Amino acid sequence: MLLGISRSKQPYILFIIALLTVFFWFLPEGNRSNDCSLPFMPLTYVFVSFITKYSWVSKIMGLTFVLILLLLITHLNTRFLIISQRSYLPAIFFVTLVLANFSFFDFHPVFVAAIFLILIIEKLIDVYKSDKTSFQIFDAAIYLSLATLFYFPVIFLVPFLFIALAIMKPFNWREWFFIVLGFLLPIYIYYALLYLTDFRVYNVFPELMLFLTKTCNYTFVLSEKIKLYYLIILILFASFYVIQHIGSYKIVIRKTYYLLFVLFVNLLIIYSIIPSVLSELFVLMAIPVAYLLGNYFIETRKNRLKEFLFDMWFIIVIVLFFWHF
Repeated sequence: MLLGISRSKQPYILFIIALLTVFFWFLPEGNRSNDCSLPFMPLTYVFVSFITKYSWVSKIMGLTFVLILLLLITHLNTRFLIISQRSYLPAIFFVTLVLANFSFFDFHPVFVAAIFLILIIEKLIDVYKSDKTSFQIFDAAIYLSLATLFYFPVIFLVPFLFIALAIMKPFNWREWFFIVLGFLLPIYIYYALLYLTDFRVYNVFPELMLFLTKTCNYTFVLSEKIKLYYLIILILFASFYVIQHIGSYKIVIRKTYYLLFVLFVNLLIIYSIIPSVLSELFVLMAIPVAYLLGNYFIETRKNRLKEFLFDMWFIIVIVLFFWHF
């Protein structure tokens, strides 16, 4: 039943998604503490220095960023038809993934990084459509650099840009150089401004190194493990479907799924090797997973198994949202 409603193309579906997001976001049961503090990041400081004084501002800002992400995820599919037709299923999966796995419902720099990540994906798909030397990759590198100034762990997505460029276009040394130039330019300008204003830039780097090496005290409880195990099952079903049918996709869509796969693996590696990165990274992982699951449930023929899998995901998310064990 839920699958039939969610597959609808009517605009009111997006309104319902936003309304439910607001409802769950402000429930007190949704707040779970995160014991690991973020390092000082230049652009993040502008937000944090203000919102720490007012908790309600932090909550509203976090919700605002999530709603913006819903619109961007829907826009990306509307523009490129990543799942073959206009649908709100990617947005539905994204918000349920955030509600299921995010540690606390307030503003977090990872939301800003997620916005830049969607813009990066859009630019990378545009790279494929450009026959000559593309400046879209330069824009993508700038977006990643800006995201790093908000949420430092995404600096390890630099390999993703090189691999994505290799997937999307034949080798062009100028475009590979654009990645290096575009990534370094915003960082150089920002720290040059800090230096010129007598800010102690050298204090930032030891804190970043400490963030990369310290271990945070966070343990997944049984209810969180249940959600993750069930999500893995859905991802396996969806991945197997894509592997079976990817040969029938248009070339640009085929390359887009390769791109999303590389992105997911890169994020998984970041989560594995940096002990201080916690559940906030699931917000970034939710982007490729949302398109993968949306593709599976929109393109395959509706049957009892798929309705059961879809309904069970919603039941698990809602029940375990209130009942933690």
